Amino acid sequence: AAADKSDSHNSDTLEQLSAAAVLQLLKLAESTQQLAALFNRLPESEDVAQQKQKQEGDMEVDAPTDAVVDTAAAVAAAVVPRLPQIEQCIDTLMENSCFKEAQTSAECLMLLGKQLGHVQPKVEDTSGGAAAAAAVNSAGRQRQQAGLPAYVELSRWAESALQQDDPEVKSVGLAKVLLEMYIRFAPNDLAALKTTVQEIQSLIGDTDQDHTQATQQHGTVLPLLMGNKTAQPSAATPMGYIDECFGQIERLMAGSLKAGVVQDGDSNNVAQERLLLAREVCKRMQGLLECLAVMVNTIFAMPAVVDQQVRVLTRAYKLLTSIAKAYQLPKPAVAAGKTLSKEFEDLVSMVHKDLTHRVYGFLTDEQEAQRGMKVNINRIKREAKIIPTLIFNIEAWDKQLVATGRAVSKNLLKDARRATCRDFKINNPELKAAAAAAAAAAGRSGENGGATAAGSARSGGGSAAVSGGSRPASRQQSGQPSDAAVGEEGEGRCSIICTCKVNYDSKAVPSDVDMLAGLSTTKHSCV
Repeated sequence: AAADKSDSHNSDTLEQLSAAAVLQLLKLAESTQQLAALFNRLPESEDVAQQKQKQEGDMEVDAPTDAVVDTAAAVAAAVVPRLPQIEQCIDTLMENSCFKEAQTSAECLMLLGKQLGHVQPKVEDTSGGAAAAAAVNSAGRQRQQAGLPAYVELSRWAESALQQDDPEVKSVGLAKVLLEMYIRFAPNDLAALKTTVQEIQSLIGDTDQDHTQATQQHGTVLPLLMGNKTAQPSAATPMGYIDECFGQIERLMAGSLKAGVVQDGDSNNVAQERLLLAREVCKRMQGLLECLAVMVNTIFAMPAVVDQQVRVLTRAYKLLTSIAKAYQLPKPAVAAGKTLSKEFEDLVSMVHKDLTHRVYGFLTDEQEAQRGMKVNINRIKREAKIIPTLIFNIEAWDKQLVATGRAVSKNLLKDARRATCRDFKINNPELKAAAAAAAAAAGRSGENGGATAAGSARSGGGSAAVSGGSRPASRQQSGQPSDAAVGEEGEGRCSIICTCKVNYDSKAVPSDVDMLAGLSTTKHSCV
């Protein structure tokens, strides 16, 4: 196969054709529910065959028939003994630099692993309710060590495959498949996910380290990943897995918590199950958002990855708003002594401390990175939709936290950091009127252009103001907008030309209401 890859025609090798045929066969067997029957007809490894021969002795065993019931247990019994053979084939392909063939073969393992995922280990239900147990299963928390699912072996093999650094794996597709197997089928998917995102960040660069690019070539935990060659594009895999987990939580919220964590008419058992379910959702969300915060703090240069990150963040804040709304307790529940769970408050604190301020920094850095680059009209149009949508959902989350906290007399925005004010635009008619009034005032005063000119004019019921500080008067008289007077630590006016004169002082500790007023456009008459 390695010799064939040097062929000038660049045709598919026999291994690639075989792997593609097996993949199509598996898809067909899956759709027709014949996976168990298919694998029962395949030869087993010598070790497995000898072990079965010892157990069965000299007894004659009937050949498998197509009538085998293709249940999850039957698929696991037929597939699991043959997985090592497929894994050894992929290892051999990777060692011989046949990465395209290895990728197709790994996709076969991915398909089989998803089928094996239907087989749940037998563990005792100690959660206190069926609804909470379903939440744990759907969220994919750390599985019990007793009775591990059959697909865990795939994660272990993928982790070992990700250790290869010689020969270097330059196939992005193969790296993505191996990373997905390592995360999806791990006993603790959040631990594997966090390991992956931290490894990618160490290879690409951390924005907290003065925006410097990483210098190491290979990963330390997952040596297969290499800087911008495979680590940068492979970041789409953990991001996609986080997005998929958000979808699972959304469906769970819509089915069980849409009407709220506390509902009238609930029996004690139902109320306890719903509270436990809500706690599990908050724990799961916190784990996912911790991984997403690492991704936000990573220097990404690929527009596709950046756009995907913005979409995932938008979905995250939508989901956070739904959770906060579900925790908005009614007055009878508060009177009865109900309060917010510790898991929810920990989630809120984590978002304020580790995520939101990084999101604003990520958006600012992304805009700065595009300066001096060739203008891409399609990208500008796309960003004009997705970035305002993200900011809107962040502010909707803050607004919902005010309502949720007020219901129980708590300030849920105490850990929030002051955000950059974006709610302004230049009003050209007001600007011209303000500049003319400033010029007239300067002329009447008889000063020689060195003093600061300021004036105001009313038009259409509105007002205008110019803040210039010690700026030269010539700049204001020319009709150009002056910058906001900015003091230490971001203290200053809210915009360039703003009639509402809203001041922001980052050194002051805002209340939750003041915070929302600062983020709301209704506070600004200039908008």
